[in-house]
Amino acid sequence: MSKNSIENMMKEYSEALVTFFETFGKIITMIGKLEKKTGKNTEEMMKEFLKPETLVELSKKVPPEIFGEMMSLILEIATMKSKDIVKLTPEEKIKLGSKFLNLAKRLKKLLKELEAIE
Repeated sequence: MSKNSIENMMKEYSEALVTFFETFGKIITMIGKLEKKTGKNTEEMMKEFLKPETLVELSKKVPPEIFGEMMSLILEIATMKSKDIVKLTPEEKIKLGSKFLNLAKRLKKLLKELEAIE
């Protein structure tokens, strides 16, 4: 490997790390603020949200297609969260990254639809 290619690789990796740290820092800060506001940790909030009684109440308040999309997102997130990213191949990482970006896009759309209902 030439000196130039090593330097380019280090630069690209460093830029990826900066982006990761910035994004992860924002996420942790947002979660901390939410936990402080609600008095519940993330796991407690998810358990509350996923309780059958909560889901039944929600299903009565939103149109079936929106509720179906919510359930689809929940199931996809549950299957993705168990991945050990470090052990994935480069292709698997790219595919997983694309799935996360797609989930974000779908979730943004869903949130807009929920806001329109309220």
